[in-house]
Amino acid sequence: MLKTLNNRGMFDCPLSEKLSLVETVNQILTLSNLARDPDHTLLGIEGPARQCGDAFLEKGIMLVVDGADPNLVRKIMAEYAYSSFKPGVELQRADIIIEGVLAIQAGDNPMIIGEILMSMLGQDVINRVTCVELDNRGIRYEVIDAS
Repeated sequence: MLKTLNNRGMFDCPLSEKLSLVETVNQILTLSNLARDPDHTLLGIEGPARQCGDAFLEKGIMLVVDGADPNLVRKIMAEYAYSSFKPGVELQRADIIIEGVLAIQAGDNPMIIGEILMSMLGQDVINRVTCVELDNRGIRYEVIDAS
């Protein structure tokens, strides 16, 4: 996966702000676990996406559910991000969401999605989180050192 927005060098933000993005990764993992659940389909994550409380994530999932080509999803979301979000943590969050949505669309394994998205946050964040398995329902990350 390419980091959609990162190549413009706009992600300079404090560690505390980067750590707040772990919850964004967890929201994406929740949706990716649902998308791969035999009781759900990609269409089945529309409702949970609408309830997640993140309009940008919801927009991406709706594009996927509507069958948009991955390149078009990337283009629409990147343009929206540049016109709507400030450089720093907001754009980094948008980049994580774009890559997560595209990974869900591709049917990637949630554990792989988690690894990719966490790597986008950098080693300083990775060193402060732990991965927790959720009783055969996937994984989530928890911050263990916010200092």
